[in-house]
Amino acid sequence: MRTREVQPSRNEIKKIWEDTKTSNRACKIPAMPGEPPETNIMSNCHIISESFLRIIARKGIVYEWPGDPTVVANSALKEIKAGKMVALPRDVSKASQFKDRGTGIGHCVWRFACHYHDNRIFKSIDSTDIDLTSQRVRFLLGLRTIAATSTWLESYRDLFANIFPRRRRTKEIIRHYPQAQSMAPVLQEAVRGLKMPIAKLSKELEAWQDIYLTQPQGEYPIMTCHRTTTTTFGTAGAGIHTSRGQNAILVTMLPRKQNGQERSLCDIVVTCLRPSFWLKRLFLRWRIYREARRIERLLNKSPVVGIPILATELAFFYVSPDDYDDDTVVTQGQRQEIDSRIAKKRVRFH
Repeated sequence: MRTREVQPSRNEIKKIWEDTKTSNRACKIPAMPGEPPETNIMSNCHIISESFLRIIARKGIVYEWPGDPTVVANSALKEIKAGKMVALPRDVSKASQFKDRGTGIGHCVWRFACHYHDNRIFKSIDSTDIDLTSQRVRFLLGLRTIAATSTWLESYRDLFANIFPRRRRTKEIIRHYPQAQSMAPVLQEAVRGLKMPIAKLSKELEAWQDIYLTQPQGEYPIMTCHRTTTTTFGTAGAGIHTSRGQNAILVTMLPRKQNGQERSLCDIVVTCLRPSFWLKRLFLRWRIYREARRIERLLNKSPVVGIPILATELAFFYVSPDDYDDDTVVTQGQRQEIDSRIAKKRVRFH
């Protein structure tokens, strides 16, 4: 007997995804004594400040490779049914669906902080004239990155948790795919696969929040590496790298005003918490330096090499439309190759 393919409907997934993204989560920035009750009103916050995005934007538009939640869910469901759910798919869709990649800079936002904290805390790092040698500036860049990325992961966890059990979905799959036997526990692997990195990031975020509360203007126990490099394409982005038993390494890429230069400039800021043990500090210092140098090399390489790797490693990644559409920078064949490589790549969250 021919089995019927069971997949969540496109409209159903998109509605769940929009509800998940706009849900009124708790503000990731802890409230200090005496702050007003507006801290409960969540806001759409820029992960990369609008002033920096304008440097690479064309008429208020930047390029990104956003995920189609329908493709993500169906791709994950296919892997689950085949018993291959070792990692959740990266939030990318097929190359043919990348044609409309332009995004207004006003939509490059995520709900990870309230309106009060977004304007009070992060306003000081919104200007393109910020001093990246300042420990406070680097701390705030790291705090914003880890707050946004943890919310980004939570959104995908909630997406999968809401899709699979919905409307007897589990029973239908088990009935139409009897060879899978007990499919219900397997379906929940999509959620479990995100629980470990989310739990790890939550602990890291708590440490960053404690530092924010106890040392508002003092010396911050963080380790950073800052490098300025020329790039083959204008770009901005933020994301996080984690490893088992190691501190999360936070990455922020900020474009610089070109001031007549032929090639774009980019500041790379890599940050992590400073361990108490000196040997761990030595090892982490080497790791963050190596990560900064790796990103620097990717930005200096051909776009067909750098863009697919950064677009699939960083939670938030934006590219200049002027550079991307310029055939002298990225040819038509390279653009197709970039889309194809991104569509094939996956990100392991653990």
